[in-house]
Amino acid sequence: MRDKSFGRAAVRCVACHQADFDRTKATSIDHAAAGFSPECQTCHGTSRFWPARLDQHGACFKIASGAHHGIRCLGCHTSLPSGSFTGVCATGTFTCSSCHAHSCPRSDTQHTNVMGYACSDPKCYACHKLTGQ
Repeated sequence: MRDKSFGRAAVRCVACHQADFDRTKATSIDHAAAGFSPECQTCHGTSRFWPARLDQHGACFKIASGAHHGIRCLGCHTSLPSGSFTGVCATGTFTCSSCHAHSCPRSDTQHTNVMGYACSDPKCYACHKLTGQ
């Protein structure tokens, strides 16, 4: 059985996986444009490449565990910002209603006592970002 740790790795991941890193531009999230490190183990495990970890995302919205764990980035985001990934939460590219399709009249009655409520993705996020629910 192969050792599935990085303890005995003699070279950096990108020494063998540069083509995989470069291919992300066409197949998933452009890792170079997003500012992701070519050190694969920063986000990926050794026995399973998916799901990837993005620990900084927890400050914006909990995805490391719970109901939203394992959802691909473009499952919630309509696009991803170009340039370096900074962990800033204000991308404005997320959508809640693509999966959580609530009719506004129904949501309106469920939130009658919620100050500042509006039936919109940004308002959903404003209240539910830390609970992930």
